[in-house]
Amino acid sequence: MDFNKYLKQLRNRRGMTQRELATAANISGAEISRLESGFRQKPSPVVLKSLALALDVPYSELMRIAGYTEDKTDKPIIAAHIPDMVDLSEEELEEVRKFIDYIKHRRK
Repeated sequence: MDFNKYLKQLRNRRGMTQRELATAANISGAEISRLESGFRQKPSPVVLKSLALALDVPYSELMRIAGYTEDKTDKPIIAAHIPDMVDLSEEELEEVRKFIDYIKHRRK
């Protein structure tokens, strides 16, 4: 998945506007817009760290999606907690992530 689409998906899942994400990540709203539109293809690791904290996702996941690493560390981390997940496809893992987001959102 392209980083711009992934970022927008994460933001939307959390019910945040671009402005809210910009504030939470201490990044300009214009930068969030550039990232989501694909104008900025590869944000800096510093920006990715801020986004990871604001969106409550692993930094390593954003680094991978942005193309800095090829290590799919999110799958082994999840699989370490739920061994049956080792054989899941990327689409199935995304469904699991969505369900986890749903559960987190429900408790707020």
